[in-house]
Amino acid sequence: MKYLLRYIPISTELLRLVSLILGSSGLSLGIGLVSSLLLVRYLGTELYGGYAYFTAVAAIPPIFYGALANSISRFVPSVETKEERVRILLGAVLWQLQLFSTLVLLSCVIFWLVPEIRFWERHLTVGSFSFKWVLVLMLLALPVTLVNQWLSGYAAAIQKIGYCLALNSAFELLRLGLLVTIYIEVESRLEGLELLLVGQLLLRLVVILMWVIKHTHWGQLWHPLFAIPFSEWRPVLQSTFQHHIRSYTGPTQLQSIVALIKNYLPVLILGQQILYT
Repeated sequence: MKYLLRYIPISTELLRLVSLILGSSGLSLGIGLVSSLLLVRYLGTELYGGYAYFTAVAAIPPIFYGALANSISRFVPSVETKEERVRILLGAVLWQLQLFSTLVLLSCVIFWLVPEIRFWERHLTVGSFSFKWVLVLMLLALPVTLVNQWLSGYAAAIQKIGYCLALNSAFELLRLGLLVTIYIEVESRLEGLELLLVGQLLLRLVVILMWVIKHTHWGQLWHPLFAIPFSEWRPVLQSTFQHHIRSYTGPTQLQSIVALIKNYLPVLILGQQILYT
């Protein structure tokens, strides 16, 4: 055993990071379980079913761009020059923006040409509850989550893993505290659901502010990113696709799409039949 340990690079820093990863993962899992139980008990089966349906609807757009920044950031630490690291991350941002914009435009065209698939016209009311603001708040969270992913990807690229995990854990704890407060204090279930979504949106905005402050303090990738002239963006896009997206990130993104379909397709089918309970 001692002979084997000689060739395993175990250090105090490694043990601290492993402990932080396990602790953060366990905390997220526990908070997710408790939050789900509280939501079901607070909203009731029908209203929670409607919430699950709209959550599945809102989860569709990020699968086309969500994993791109995180997967590309895996290549960045292995790149020797800072200039190339910045170009890879800029390429990831530009590809995400293109995919996001294309998805929004395509969705608008499809909904305009095929009125029958405008899901919000049939499903905005569950019993006496209106889901209009629930849907609006979930859609507003999409660009906020996208920016959060960009900044988190930058931090991972410069190996600030401990800060990423700590900030994610703090967000989960604050989200749980918000849910518990609403569960205890707010009697109207729909009003409580809207307050929860507003609170989560504000928490994400606070997280983005903290990311911006920390990246400005680190200064390793944040400032050089804006130094790349606009005329070089097209070559950056092409290089990022050829060397990273086509070989690794594309298949990874496809895997994410398949996983989401497996998780959310039954919910979407039941929701389309208005079988929320």
